[in-house]
Amino acid sequence: MIQASAAMPTAKRISQIPSAESGYRDKITGLKSFAFQTKCETQARKVTSIFGAVATYNEEAMLVSHEREKMINAVIYFAKNTRFMGKIKLCKLLYFLDFEHFKDTGRSVTGMDYFAWRMGPVPVDLYEEVDMPEPDLAERVEFIEKPTRNGTMLVVRPLADFDDSHFTKRELRIMQGLAEEFRDMRADDMIEATHLENQPWHRIYVEEQKRQQKIPYGLALRKQEADAMQDVIAEREAFVEHFRPA
Repeated sequence: MIQASAAMPTAKRISQIPSAESGYRDKITGLKSFAFQTKCETQARKVTSIFGAVATYNEEAMLVSHEREKMINAVIYFAKNTRFMGKIKLCKLLYFLDFEHFKDTGRSVTGMDYFAWRMGPVPVDLYEEVDMPEPDLAERVEFIEKPTRNGTMLVVRPLADFDDSHFTKRELRIMQGLAEEFRDMRADDMIEATHLENQPWHRIYVEEQKRQQKIPYGLALRKQEADAMQDVIAEREAFVEHFRPA
């Protein structure tokens, strides 16, 4: 009896030691828990990434839509407030609007790119769209052929009222100034106005001989201005270029 009684504590201590099988099960359970947690974190990161991409896409879509509205309303404004409004004169007025505003703020008004053609700066996307306008443009602006003494001319005629709610005071002021300055000018005069020496078109088309190439907005700035706005310009261009259709 004494020996049995003495052995009991030893047996009790041995029973409290985890078996190899028990330790293995604990390890498996821990690994499963870790794997599940990792999977949840991965899924959460994916969801966060997706929502972030959607938010950025929506932001860019809103920007593009806003600039599109500005472009259409700028066309309406110039068509209502100038004479002899054809395709060439319209292109030049939009070019002056975008580059003058860029010079002041580091961003354009319409978001369009301009290319150095023989007749001067041309927003190629709009120039080509005029032949078959998208519905949002077609319902507010009409492009019609009109006979002239030198043949036919594509005339821009507004079908809707100008909506100034899309514009800043600076943008409206620039548009008003351009409409007053070029109100009675014809296309040939507008071409000459964009061909002045040291101006962006002249530097690309004449000095650098880059025919049909895009005119960088940065050429609207003097060196000191370009240096001061470099970060702002680069950030915006990278943002827009990232979401530009291929």
